[in-house]
Amino acid sequence: MATPIATLSMYDWPETRPYLERFWELILTELGKTGIPSPLFLQKADEQMPLWTSPDLVIGQTCGWPFANHLMEITVPFARFDFGLEGCPPGTYQSLYIGQDKNDAQYLENFDALASCPSVAINGEDSQSGFHVFSEISNKPGADTLNPGQRVLTGAHRNSIRAVAEGNARIAAIDAVAFALAKKYDPQIVDAVQIIGRSEPKPGLPLITSRRLENRKDALLNAIVTAHAGLSRDESNGLMIQNIIPAKASDYTVFLAHDCNLSFHTNE
Repeated sequence: MATPIATLSMYDWPETRPYLERFWELILTELGKTGIPSPLFLQKADEQMPLWTSPDLVIGQTCGWPFANHLMEITVPFARFDFGLEGCPPGTYQSLYIGQDKNDAQYLENFDALASCPSVAINGEDSQSGFHVFSEISNKPGADTLNPGQRVLTGAHRNSIRAVAEGNARIAAIDAVAFALAKKYDPQIVDAVQIIGRSEPKPGLPLITSRRLENRKDALLNAIVTAHAGLSRDESNGLMIQNIIPAKASDYTVFLAHDCNLSFHTNE
């Protein structure tokens, strides 16, 4: 029998890891009542796509952009977390544009202004919140928005904040959940940057399962809702998850694009 896969790596930080493992313990208990075979432990990998596309995926979490452009036909979304973000409807999130100082807001005015920015930290070219979101400013596809010479590839939102804080990039777009986690767990880098703008709210990162479990998506949703209710206040606050919102594929068509890139990073 193939080994079932579960991965919740998008906000898996060293500080959140114990809470995430506890959450999975509770989810696993609930899944055990459904008869859905599930792994004892969450899997973490540098390359997420093989996990997301595996027919053995029980639960995964992905960014909205790769889901809409690569995973919609082979996986099923069933839930998203509500982090209670200021200015965002339940179950949505946005990007926070950050700079070294308030004057860096000038780079967000239009495409030409953005093109004049000397350096932009991005967590990955697959990322909606850290890369493709700049299309809101340029009205161009993500790959046509930032010149390759501008891009400072960091591999993670936390690293992008640090790149701006340390002067290695002028601006960046940061997932608002990752920014809130950094404010909680790494405040010195947050204190060294300035918020210079906010993107439009978009549907939060979908929890997905393989097509073979499509008829069990309600059971998966119920398992996560029940598990979340079983977290202590400290555990729930540690993850910053306030609620669980159902998700469907049509929520993510807003992310459909033509400029696809197949390297995938987490929102660390």
